[in-house]
Amino acid sequence: MNPADTLTPDLLLSQIRQTARNLAASPLPDAHRVLAALPQTRSLWWGMTSVERRTVLLLISWAAQSVRVAYDGTAESLFADALTFTARTWAATHPTLGPAEFCETKHEAGFLAHLLASGPDLETSHQLSLAMTALVPVDL
Repeated sequence: MNPADTLTPDLLLSQIRQTARNLAASPLPDAHRVLAALPQTRSLWWGMTSVERRTVLLLISWAAQSVRVAYDGTAESLFADALTFTARTWAATHPTLGPAEFCETKHEAGFLAHLLASGPDLETSHQLSLAMTALVPVDL
């Protein structure tokens, strides 16, 4: 059974927020980079389909939409800013809709997430997914 078959957007968001809490509680300054280097997280990301990776990127964007990403010259910050800006804008114009609809609707973030999730450089999308997860606001 494919894990995505049983994971709803709400369940995935819950797991994203728990990962964000764990990253925030870590004593390591760049805990998301350490997590990204682990073989288990790498094999999990590469083992997903491009549709699953796209959904995860969009849900992380949804969870981190309240964060204003400071561009620091890296691809991570550029992509994170584009994804969170689109999530923020979409949520403002669709206040009655939620993360599941955000993942299913055609918009700029969906296109960018699709390119990142199915492109030849999965390392970038993998790093981005964890860097953005580290931005998700949490209550510790």
